[in-house]
Amino acid sequence: RLKKAFDPVYWDFGKRFVPVISLAIVDTQQTVLYQKLDTSLNVQPTGLNSSTIETALKSKQPTYGFETDVFPLHYSITVPVTDKSNDKVVGAIEIGMNPAWFHFKLRWFLDNIKTAIVVKHKALDPETSYAPLPDQYAFIVNEEERKSDIQFFASIIKRIQMNDEIMNLKVKDRFYIICTSP
Repeated sequence: RLKKAFDPVYWDFGKRFVPVISLAIVDTQQTVLYQKLDTSLNVQPTGLNSSTIETALKSKQPTYGFETDVFPLHYSITVPVTDKSNDKVVGAIEIGMNPAWFHFKLRWFLDNIKTAIVVKHKALDPETSYAPLPDQYAFIVNEEERKSDIQFFASIIKRIQMNDEIMNLKVKDRFYIICTSP
């Protein structure tokens, strides 16, 4: 039943140019009841669970953020599913989006957006710092800008407080809002 109900939802995202790379429904044990994955991305058997699903199930609140589990870096939105008869959480629905979406949607009003994956206060090298983009989204990000982003983060990485979810940082004559996600 879930496949019949949610396959059309998943495919509808593509018609609307929303780069959804996954749609999953899980129970309270994070057992996958339904899952649709973008076949253009490589699934990695990392053994990592989705932190947004875990948080949504525990907090009973919608949760979102960047994460990496079976996919490279992606943006995840998870909504808990509640049984209205007893107000108990019975599962969750998770939507995974390609991070290129933020460059595409926000670049018209935000200037100088930079992104990088950071592990133990070191920016990763250019080969692994970014999630691969499906061909239909390749136009969104300029490869030279990607290299520039890596250099930028390498120059400020020691100043970023990883325990702060949001911090303000002045770099030369510009101010940046730095968002971190564990």
